[in-house]
Parts: sequence; C-alpha cells; structure tokens
Amino acid sequence: MPNTNANLQIQPGQIPGWTQTQARNNSSLWYSYLYTGGSDGMGGMDVVVNTGAQTLHVDLDTDHQRYAITTVSFSDPSSQLTWNGGASGNSINIIDKNDTQENAYYGIFVVDSQANGAQIYCDPMIKNIPPPMQDSAPVPAGSWRRTSA
Repeated sequence: MPNTNANLQIQPGQIPGWTQTQARNNSSLWYSYLYTGGSDGMGGMDVVVNTGAQTLHVDLDTDHQRYAITTVSFSDPSSQLTWNGGASGNSINIIDKNDTQENAYYGIFVVDSQANGAQIYCDPMIKNIPPPMQDSAPVPAGSWRRTSA
C-alpha cells in the first residue's frame, strides 16, 4: 500500500499565509494551521482511482506537549476513507480504499492542553481522480504530435 506523507503545524493566534480558525469549543480563541507535504504540498492526497489502497500518513509537527490529535472526521460520500492512530497522539494514518472516483475531505481534531482543551479543526482534501486518457491514435511515421508541457 503506497504511502504519502504530510505534516500539520498549529500555532495560537492568526498567522498570515496560514489557515486561520477559531477553537470549536471556545470561539474567542484563534489558531492558525498549515499543512505541508501530501501529493499537493498542502496536506491533501490525489490518487488515480483503482490503483490500490493508498495511505496518507499525517504527523503533527508542533509542540507535542501542548497539542495532540484526538480524532478524525470525514466528508466522504463513497465511504472510501478510514483512519487509525491518534487518540491523544502525534500521528495518524488515513487509508483510502481507492475503488471509486470521488472528492473527499478529512478533518483532524487537535486539542490544546494549555487552553482548557480547546479543539482545533484542520481540514484538507483527498481526491480519487480518473486515470489519464490514453491517446490511442497512432502517430504516422515522419510526423510529430504536440503535447502540453
């Protein structure tokens, strides 16, 4: 099962260029999060459908004494995604069955132990995309075909 790796960083406050969110259980607290890695460089994963199950490994790349992953939620219309790890840990695996085309989202809930258990929700995308179309038309000898770069 191929792996894709991503990292999640979280900081209190509003950091320009990062995604900003308010704590789910305390609307006065602001946090910023940033995903790196993944197949899109932003914590997401794009895979070609029907190429076998895929795993997205996400590490919480921040203060492990302060922040911990507690759970993962999905917006997953075709029930392609499951997860393991977490439960007050620092990493999770999201497993994509990858047997049908869909756009799905995962959200990681992180708790801040220094802010009375404030819950921070962080959510990038996972896509199962169709395979590239095969160009079946033969190129005649002595000619050329322009392809996009």
